[in-house]
Amino acid sequence: MSQTKAQLIDPSVEGLSANNLTSGTIPDARFPATLPAISGANLTNLPSGGLSNVVEDTSPQLGGNLDVLTREITTSTSNGDIVFTPDGTGIVKIKGAGSTDGTLQLNCSAQSHGVKLKSPAHSAGQSYTMVLPDNNVTANKFLQVKSITGSGATAVGQLEYADTFTGDVNFNGWATFNASIVEKIYTVTSAASVTLSPGNGGIQLLTMGSNISVALSIATGQSMLLIVTATSSNYTITWPTMKWAGGSAPTLGGANATAIELWAVSSQLYGATVGDLS
Repeated sequence: MSQTKAQLIDPSVEGLSANNLTSGTIPDARFPATLPAISGANLTNLPSGGLSNVVEDTSPQLGGNLDVLTREITTSTSNGDIVFTPDGTGIVKIKGAGSTDGTLQLNCSAQSHGVKLKSPAHSAGQSYTMVLPDNNVTANKFLQVKSITGSGATAVGQLEYADTFTGDVNFNGWATFNASIVEKIYTVTSAASVTLSPGNGGIQLLTMGSNISVALSIATGQSMLLIVTATSSNYTITWPTMKWAGGSAPTLGGANATAIELWAVSSQLYGATVGDLS
């Protein structure tokens, strides 16, 4: 028995298209069991707003970590910079990996050598900040911590280029000086009572205008040279309890200056008369 073309068409779907399909359902039997293969050749009438090249995305954002594999992040702009811009108080962070602490390597132009800036080990527990010097670079200077904000492992230290030490310096081994040691010379202000300390200078000058009572602020291992001029009035000095080389305090030379060496061992103060300078 044969059927005409009209008899093969189900009236319920005759004339059906995407333009007039607004509601209802199409029975599954109306669709083939296997859809035809889709290729770029038969994808037509797509929206024109898509990207042809990644460079056309002017505000790209990552949905996950960027894995560069064995590649590099470079720029093709002549003498172009690669800029990292954190937001607000954010920072550019170099993370550690496994047992390796965070390290930044600066290579030579041939990429065959490199120097590294490396974080302290985790066991050190340090999170301090070092601020680069705020003064001009000058030859024959050294880096010194100028000031500290905060304290402990989270302190912020301001560095500076310096030529003098501020504070105490401890040498735990031999110190070799290939040039002369220049002592600071300090002039003591004459008064009825004065306190002498090596911290003011290794060589100190005192011209007396009256009799003077002297106190010594000398820590163990410290010493100083005192040059005293008693003037023609032959003023005298009252010393603290101490031991003198030869058993007695020096007799001052009047108008001639007298050189006296002072030092301390533990809590014991010592003095020795070098002699009158004439």
